Amino acid sequence: MPLINLTLEHGRTLEEARRHLETAVHQISGQFGSVVRRVDWEADRSRVKLEGVGFWLEMSVDAQVVYATGDVPILGGILGSSLASGLKQILKLTFQKKLPSQILDDSLTTAPPGSPGAGWFAHSAQPSQS
Repeated sequence: MPLINLTLEHGRTLEEARRHLETAVHQISGQFGSVVRRVDWEADRSRVKLEGVGFWLEMSVDAQVVYATGDVPILGGILGSSLASGLKQILKLTFQKKLPSQILDDSLTTAPPGSPGAGWFAHSAQPSQS
């Protein structure tokens, strides 16, 4: 059974979903670049397979859903779980629809997990004095 088996409704057009899939691949390659060895795209860019040192991941999108299936058979244990958790987090954050008030920019931040007010909140900006 794969360690990673994720299905998310993306709520986007197929073309937007393909762009988000490409963003997820870039983020995965950036965060786990030391272990990613190969990235193979299908011609229409709706399916991709990543292979690396001790893991594989296949991701695809259709008109409604993003699918991710993969395994970390060699790494196992804590390191494998950490890699799997990181991959899942990237996918969820990349495809998650955000409300306008949740769009991350320089004026927004997150509270530490488990703290009062955890979630998105805005800092009050002080007007610059000219």
